[in-house]
Amino acid sequence: MNQSLLVWGCILIFGFPILTIILGQVGESLRRREHPLAPFLQQLQRFVLPPLSILAIVRKILGIQEGGIGLQILETLLGIAIIYTSLSLLKALLTPGKKEYFWQIAVPNLLFQVVRASVVLGIVAYIIANIWNIDLSQAAAALGVGSLVIALALQDTLSNLVSGFLLLADSPFKKGDWIKIGDIQGQVLDMNWRAVRLLTWEEDLLVIPNGSLGKQNILNYNQPTATSGYYFTISFSRNDSPNRVKQVVEEIYEQITGTVGPVYVVVKSFNDFSISYTVWFSAEGYWPKFRVARELKTRLYYAAKRKGLTIPYPIEYQYIADVTELDGSKSTPENQQQLVEYLLSLPYFTSVSSQVLTKLVQNTTLEYYGTGEKIIQEGEFVKGFYIIQNGNAKLTLKDT
Repeated sequence: MNQSLLVWGCILIFGFPILTIILGQVGESLRRREHPLAPFLQQLQRFVLPPLSILAIVRKILGIQEGGIGLQILETLLGIAIIYTSLSLLKALLTPGKKEYFWQIAVPNLLFQVVRASVVLGIVAYIIANIWNIDLSQAAAALGVGSLVIALALQDTLSNLVSGFLLLADSPFKKGDWIKIGDIQGQVLDMNWRAVRLLTWEEDLLVIPNGSLGKQNILNYNQPTATSGYYFTISFSRNDSPNRVKQVVEEIYEQITGTVGPVYVVVKSFNDFSISYTVWFSAEGYWPKFRVARELKTRLYYAAKRKGLTIPYPIEYQYIADVTELDGSKSTPENQQQLVEYLLSLPYFTSVSSQVLTKLVQNTTLEYYGTGEKIIQEGEFVKGFYIIQNGNAKLTLKDT
């Protein structure tokens, strides 16, 4: 008995103070670094250790095992402190959002709330049954009778709750996924026991109850992989060969970032005045595929003008003049004089006569480029001399 008192005396005299100092220093250090475990350690030091040390003195040093209501209140306060501290630990370990540390566990918000409620109810049940010696079986019987009335009054709420658990077990989507429910598309912001919140394309918040969500077909654009496909239709003149169109699209596609795999250009149909193509590609995610499509379509317009591809119009053309060949990229008599005047305005053409420049511009080609497109690739054979008439260009060289 004396040896037991000596051990507990050493623990209370040396152990608890040392543990308090260690928890205080470590907790303060983690707080300055905004570590998620900092609140748990600080609450463990401030709220759990003091009543625990007092309880140890009463039971182990003074030998009081049945101290009446005062001891029950002390043990209840310790239980409340443990609940509060445990919730801080769960908040650090389980995260409904993105993991910041490898030891954290990413869980849906609904499961996070269920675990928190289970911890609170479990500790409260222990306090009631073991500290205050209240028989919970009688309370459970009373609740069983009252639960029928509650279930009838809260049918919709319970339906949403059960549907939420079923969705959680099936995991058809997670926070951040882009999904389609019926005719509605949106990004999952949150999922709780009652409803799922979506952010729509219009930047509006849409709340869908779990009960109605469980009755809908759900299309998840982020599963089974984050890669998302996209396709669109383009048309060019029947005079433009399919292989030529495919080559132009592939050249543009290779310069665009955020793509996954090759681009596929498939002949869709032969029309009266054009050939329609389906262009299909994959991007790194649901949202990035729209950026890639926008950039691909924009660059395709400029590439078509450069390469002499004709974008058809569903109208009739009535030619009065006898035109044997039409090449929109070649300089015409109407703009040849403008090109000559422009070249004469450049410092490095001042010594060249207008007659020489007139012959030079006859084989000049006008090319149009969009923002971000490559004009010349390092190491590529160039057949001519490029002059920038409008706009700016950036020159980069590989570091050898």
